[in-house]
Amino acid sequence: MIPPAWFLIAVAIMTAMALLLPGPAWIGSPERFLGVVVIAVGLAMVGLSIPSFVRLRTPIHPDHTPNALIRTGMYRFTRNPIYLGMTIALLGIAVVLGVAKPLPVPFLFAFVVGRLFIRREEANLHAEFGKAYDDYRARVRRWI
Repeated sequence: MIPPAWFLIAVAIMTAMALLLPGPAWIGSPERFLGVVVIAVGLAMVGLSIPSFVRLRTPIHPDHTPNALIRTGMYRFTRNPIYLGMTIALLGIAVVLGVAKPLPVPFLFAFVVGRLFIRREEANLHAEFGKAYDDYRARVRRWI
């Protein structure tokens, strides 16, 4: 399963938790609109990261061998802007839902993509680019 599928599963789980296991609101109704802003920021991070793959003609699919090391755009600030953007969007969804029970899901998503994808991607990048990747990794944090 690719990361966007995990993201959609997380959205479904969070929505089901909010609808089927409601609890007290942890954020008021007017403030829940801020979640839309957080979602937009997260999705913008994803959207701004994808053109780098196209521009450098390197595969975005986590199982494919990279042929370029992306160090520009969002990748100047985080080694994983797509995963970070998805996680931020999930946090925004938790705010929009307004109940606390779905709140752990974004953190679980970050843990899962770290284990299933990021570790393997970093190993592939090291194998493919060696010192250039090690230097990049030393300068740029994994998440933020």
